[in-house]
Amino acid sequence: MGGLAVPRKRKDPASDPTDEAAAPAGAGGEPGTAERRIDWMPLAEVLGADSNPREHDIPSLRRSINRFGFVDVPELDERTGQLVAGHGRLAALTEMRADGEAPPAGVQLAGDGGWLVPIQRGWASRSDAEAMAYLVGNNRHTELARWHRQGLAELLVGIREDDEGLLEAAGYVSGDVDDLVRTLEDDTPPQRDDDDDDTVGGGGGSGGGGSGDVTIAVKVPHHVFSAWQATVGRHNGDAMLALASLLQVDPRDGV
Repeated sequence: MGGLAVPRKRKDPASDPTDEAAAPAGAGGEPGTAERRIDWMPLAEVLGADSNPREHDIPSLRRSINRFGFVDVPELDERTGQLVAGHGRLAALTEMRADGEAPPAGVQLAGDGGWLVPIQRGWASRSDAEAMAYLVGNNRHTELARWHRQGLAELLVGIREDDEGLLEAAGYVSGDVDDLVRTLEDDTPPQRDDDDDDTVGGGGGSGGGGSGDVTIAVKVPHHVFSAWQATVGRHNGDAMLALASLLQVDPRDGV
């Protein structure tokens, strides 16, 4: 979902020799190697990137900020003077201020009534392409990550039991948790008692029941039976060949 855009008026740091952004290089003279720092900047003066195709869920970000405060600090590119991370968070703050809310924890109130926000400074891109690559990658790496669904379900259930408001601040509603738990239950094979065993038959298949053959019946736990069924399946349903393969013997010996 889209939200209010962060101002995108471009700034040339080199045009003001007194501006710290005009000298982003570190001791080695390489861009991007300057020491990182946090500066408190007026919200209205933080410039967004010229192009940012990321769409944000602003209502969800506002719920998070209202509950936890402003925690995740946006990042500024010293070469361009524009954001490379944090557009959605600052757009959420812009909406909150426009709606007359008080500054959340982590945001300061300036003497003129404006909001001061913490911004990470010190990193500088080497080119517009590198700046855009960082902006995209900052979001893309999150998309590539995956949840361990069982672990996530356990966390969300625990959060909901403690405080359902925290669940919403984390970006979920109770129905999401119910759906996740139900999906996990549907994917879980039925539980069996230890003494609820299956019988593995060693007879059958080619040569089964012939002269000199022996029929084997063994009670085994369900997981062993499942493994046995898979092994038989790999031998086209021939139990004798499956057993011979496991025992590493030639089924034709003694015939």
